[in-house]
Amino acid sequence: MESKRKPRLRSPAFCLITWFMLFFIASARTSTLTNVQTVFLIVMENVNWSALKGNPSAPYLNTTLLPMASYCEQYYTPPGLPGSLPNYLWLEAGTNFGVLDSNDPSAHTFSSTNHLVTLLTNADISWKSYQENISGTNCPLSSTGLYAAYHNPFVYFTDII
Repeated sequence: MESKRKPRLRSPAFCLITWFMLFFIASARTSTLTNVQTVFLIVMENVNWSALKGNPSAPYLNTTLLPMASYCEQYYTPPGLPGSLPNYLWLEAGTNFGVLDSNDPSAHTFSSTNHLVTLLTNADISWKSYQENISGTNCPLSSTGLYAAYHNPFVYFTDII
């Protein structure tokens, strides 16, 4: 059954008061946010979070970092996604680009600019990646020694390398 009554417009004063209330509520919410200056993303590969959190063998993580940081307790590898590289690509670009292995960049190079580092750069936000087992003076584009390129998603994007 339909109503035949015409919709009633609210008074301008009511609309103005409602708008101000919504504005101030929104302002109050946003003013409580802090301006984050530095973000570190530490990826602990091949170790379940439950094995790290609260573990006395990881004192720096548990007594220093966790009390002052945010962390994910429920990050899981998407189903059917084997290996390291697909996960790192998901972290950087929100997709694995169909990659299901952990081959070096010579097998997988992406010209997409739709990924986190490009968004940061375009927003004039500096970024840095600390990779294990490299000197810090150069960044190999293939695995060498203990360095695994497939743990470094940035070397797979042509706009970064």
